[in-house]
Amino acid sequence: MAYRALVKRVRQSETTERQVEVRCVGRVRGASRVVNRMGVSVVFVSVWEWLVLGGIAILVAVSGVGRKPAQVTVVLLLGDSLAVGLDVPLSANLADGGIVLETRAETGSTAMRWRGVVTGLLVDVRPDLLLVSLGTNDCVRNDIDVCRRFGGNMRQIQRHAEAVGVRVVVLVPSWVEWAPRIRGHLIGMTLLEAPAVELQGDGVHPTAAGYREWARSIGAALKGKG
Repeated sequence: MAYRALVKRVRQSETTERQVEVRCVGRVRGASRVVNRMGVSVVFVSVWEWLVLGGIAILVAVSGVGRKPAQVTVVLLLGDSLAVGLDVPLSANLADGGIVLETRAETGSTAMRWRGVVTGLLVDVRPDLLLVSLGTNDCVRNDIDVCRRFGGNMRQIQRHAEAVGVRVVVLVPSWVEWAPRIRGHLIGMTLLEAPAVELQGDGVHPTAAGYREWARSIGAALKGKG
């Protein structure tokens, strides 16, 4: 039986990416070439006689492709003075699990402060997860309109994050009297309730020990231990 030869067509792009289209019918002899595609070396090993159901099987081996090291998870903490207090203890806790924490927080800030800048922060930090500590200043007063705007602003933050593939978790300080108002305007969002911790005299901000306890609780949840 007569066999037709192997046909190869190689097209090189300006970025050094090469695409090889191999079409064959019949017997392949001595085909051996290394092609780099997206940084992966592919070796077309010599094939002498492989007949499968009347066609030809080409043996392809991939070399130089090792396992990628586990990527470090990056968490962006966004928020108010509670986030400011969480920064150091949470960073230390997450580091034990190979997680990097980036914090962007301002004392007294509200959801409105962050809704317009969150996209830029996400692009800059490129986190896998966005932790949000907001609502304490938004809902401190029992003003339904203010709290409703808080809920709308938080959903805008969530939409911006999800648009770039980042999950959002909202931290809820369960000890403040207005925690129910915070929860009530975050229906449908993922919430992470804070445990009971030691507080300062204002009844809002944890002590140093309280922040460490809160950080342990968050760390356990993010590392799958809680």
